[in-house]
Amino acid sequence: MVLADRPNIVTARIERDGWISTDPVVDSALLDAVIAELPVVPGAAGARNILAESDAVRALARAPGVRALAECILGAECFVVRGILFDKTPAANWKVIWHQDLSIAVRERRDAPGFGACPPHCSPACLPCACTSMTALSTTGP
Repeated sequence: MVLADRPNIVTARIERDGWISTDPVVDSALLDAVIAELPVVPGAAGARNILAESDAVRALARAPGVRALAECILGAECFVVRGILFDKTPAANWKVIWHQDLSIAVRERRDAPGFGACPPHCSPACLPCACTSMTALSTTGP
């Protein structure tokens, strides 16, 4: 079952658990293109700004399956804010326990009716709704 086709299930699981895991919602050719375009910096644990630097990452963000899941949660007007690569390898690895990110970076402050003052990193009070999507890529197999 593709959960993007079942918005009520997606919404219910997000409301119940705060997260959801799905079967793949994009084809392997797009994921291969993303892997091919990602920056490789030996010893680095990742890269910022990959959304701005990669056509394939932008295509992944616009992929119908990804959009369908995001729209189940955020509505049709949602959009991607940023892309970050975490490259966990045996040489660059770290434990990440469950956590909830409570801020996002913004380019500039803008006043808007109904929202409080926002510093360079907006707090949840500044955000009507946000979510994080993670795509797990592996060049070493399942």
